[in-house]
Amino acid sequence: MNKLFVVICVLFLNVWVGSAQINLDTASFYTLFKQQKFDGENIVAIGEAHTIRNTYGTEFFICKNLFEKGYKTIYIEFGEAEAAILNMYMTTGDSSVIKYTMSKWWNAAFYKEFLKPAYQLNKAKGYNIAFKGFDFERPISVGFLFSKWFGDAKIKDIDLKKLSNRLLAMDEFKVRKNLTTLAKTMDGLKISFTENESAYKEILKDNLELFKKIIFNPVTAYNARDENFVKKILDAEKNGQLTKAIIITGNHHLLFKKNFIPVLADKLPEKYSITVFPFLYSNCLNKNGNKMYSSLKRYLKYLSGQKILTPLIKFTKPKQAIIVSRRNNVSAVLVELYNQ
Repeated sequence: MNKLFVVICVLFLNVWVGSAQINLDTASFYTLFKQQKFDGENIVAIGEAHTIRNTYGTEFFICKNLFEKGYKTIYIEFGEAEAAILNMYMTTGDSSVIKYTMSKWWNAAFYKEFLKPAYQLNKAKGYNIAFKGFDFERPISVGFLFSKWFGDAKIKDIDLKKLSNRLLAMDEFKVRKNLTTLAKTMDGLKISFTENESAYKEILKDNLELFKKIIFNPVTAYNARDENFVKKILDAEKNGQLTKAIIITGNHHLLFKKNFIPVLADKLPEKYSITVFPFLYSNCLNKNGNKMYSSLKRYLKYLSGQKILTPLIKFTKPKQAIIVSRRNNVSAVLVELYNQ
């Protein structure tokens, strides 16, 4: 039997036993994966539809191979507080903290198909995988961290315990309302911090820098969201935090020419390149199994087999540029999901 075929089969079994992945074409992945330039200045960006079946298992398969090449920082479309909670899990394996992230939205699938195997792999291999957030904060995540950090503390006229409890009690589904409320809360905390910095330092100690990242997070609303995504990643680059980095974001942030990844590609220093993995879907179910989803028609034209009627996930090279950068520093591997 061909040795390469044996290796691919073993990898397939190691990654997918016990998961819901259906008919993953590993051969197509490894053929294209070998052609990509994965070095310290190559950023990998994965574009997903957040709640579609088998998205997260496929992402883990891609990331597992990237971890083996030294990639260990994952920028995820979460806030700073959520990313910190994910890192708690990655360090301790305590899954109870996951409920303080996007658990009511799509975290059950994300935990089962991505986080849990990532934790297990990280523990076994010592990769030191770490998450970093670049999106807006969520009340439940901020409330959880504040409750741990502040306890019964009060700083001048701010009762931090009441503030934490109020954040924890907010309805996760009222996202836009929450953003407005949270922005006002953060504005108050910014003033309080400026006026009482020594008191915050005394209480927060090693958590001070994360606290500042949370309250001064520039992503506070849907308006100018992509612009602020770019700002946060460029700030990370200035601080030397973009080497061997993976970015996971929604497909519209990756594919629309005036959004996050195309703009970032043009603004990064010249030494950087980006390899993108856009997920394109044809006739796939959402995580609840009650609604069908396909990618926008403008992107379905890139699929190599639009009439495929059986379950399949394969990797292809687009015949034309799917993301246009004026610096020509973006290469693409399409992830085609059929009938999942």
